[in-house]
Amino acid sequence: VYARRLFALSLLGLAYPYAVAGLALAITLLGVATAFWKDNIAAAILAGLFLGFIIRFARHIFFAMCPPSGVAISKADAPFLFAEIEKISAEAGAKPPDSVIIDATFNAGAASLPGRFLMLSPGHNYLVLGLPLMQGLDKDEFRSVLAHEMANFSFSHPASARLSWRAFHTWTRVRAMVKSQNGPISRLDLGHFAEWYMPHLDAMLSVSSRGNELEADALEASITGPDVAARALAVHALQAKQMGLAYLRPLWEKARTSPEPPAHVFSDLANFLREKRPSPAELEKFIRDAQARGGSGLD
Repeated sequence: VYARRLFALSLLGLAYPYAVAGLALAITLLGVATAFWKDNIAAAILAGLFLGFIIRFARHIFFAMCPPSGVAISKADAPFLFAEIEKISAEAGAKPPDSVIIDATFNAGAASLPGRFLMLSPGHNYLVLGLPLMQGLDKDEFRSVLAHEMANFSFSHPASARLSWRAFHTWTRVRAMVKSQNGPISRLDLGHFAEWYMPHLDAMLSVSSRGNELEADALEASITGPDVAARALAVHALQAKQMGLAYLRPLWEKARTSPEPPAHVFSDLANFLREKRPSPAELEKFIRDAQARGGSGLD
């Protein structure tokens, strides 16, 4: 029921701007026809104003969502990594991602992007893997992270979210346009709709994302085991914090004063993560503390 409500709200958010654009186009054509047949200057001016609105508005509702940033790699670049991805994909019952992106974060993610116009098309699936994450986890922990992301593809979480995130980004752009244009034609009640729509969509997306993550966690644990899944989360949390405070912060400070860019950043980071890897006792304590805290109670 909740998924259907989110789908309906997303569909409304995408249909509304197209309806506004259609209305503006109809008024423009009517103005052009009136100006042509009756030499009505006022109708020509009105048609020109609405045409300008349509041109500006179209740039905000017809746009291509940018793919994840990073370096795209192929099977030829990393055959062992792709073999592992294919193996985990099969275990999760998911189709392997269309593209694999490597970035510089201590994180991983699954994304599915539609095209510019075909918002309900199959889309393009991206698996994003952080190089520091791969350097900081052992093989079993990394397989667990892969299992989590492949679980997202298995449940079609990125695909089901395409429509919702398209609506979210569309109204983010439209609301920015409305705020920058003070004329009544530019508004066309878009501002009032945006102020009502965006908080509702944001809240429903938050709850949906949380439910998706719980589903992916359960499938991840069934593939690699709950102990490995918990350890991967603990290492991720502790190592990401260590990397930010004890490695990246001094690195940025050095970059501000040194005339030369830092050398061997990622090889030094790999050594740092190996040296600073949390001990089994630290990981066990982190997991116990997390279990004791429980959920926050917030969606």
